[in-house]
Amino acid sequence: ELAMVLRARRLKRGALDLSIPEVKIELDEEGCVSGARLTENTVSHQIIEELMLAANQSIAGFLKERKLIFIRRLHEDPNSRKLDSLGVFSRDMGIEVDAVRSRFDIIEIIKQARGKPVEKAIFMAVLRALQKAVYGPIPERHYALNMDHYCHFTSPIRRYPDLLIHRMLDELAAGRKPVQDQAALQALGDHCSDREQRATAAERQLVKLKLLAYLADRIGEQMEAVITGVE
Repeated sequence: ELAMVLRARRLKRGALDLSIPEVKIELDEEGCVSGARLTENTVSHQIIEELMLAANQSIAGFLKERKLIFIRRLHEDPNSRKLDSLGVFSRDMGIEVDAVRSRFDIIEIIKQARGKPVEKAIFMAVLRALQKAVYGPIPERHYALNMDHYCHFTSPIRRYPDLLIHRMLDELAAGRKPVQDQAALQALGDHCSDREQRATAAERQLVKLKLLAYLADRIGEQMEAVITGVE
């Protein structure tokens, strides 16, 4: 119940809900593709998501109140040119929208696309219109979440930026002020952003190779597909 209250409040405030079913490939014991399935954004997933977002935002606010420099999760506002392109594409896809200028225009596009055949294409267009999220110490807002102060805190084992935040909290808990070095944190933020993008690209290439190997034995079959881009 608490998570749903947080979710409703967040969406009403103008956060973008970009959750769409994703295709997850299934591998057999030898690492070959045995099938694929669509992931669902179930209530249990939403509970975890909302509480993680709340924790991340709370920690960012905690560090900001103490006037500390820390690694934030940053997401710049989209530029007007990309928003214009999104508007044109959406109208071509049958979405009723005028000029796309605000986050609420984007929310309306997403809302109209839900459950329609063009949903996947529209969501991909929205993602392309948005900037890439990065790490850095600059006190800027997170556009998609519509939060002024936000950091990654909940995955210290998986993500290095989260570990940096935990180390700062450990210092504060011990009564010491964390080292404040803007240039060093910027370098770390750039490094983490680069590694994140490289990991994402590597994952996509691996999935592509696995699927090509899977489809190599099914030449001649007809299947339904969604074309999301041209390379």
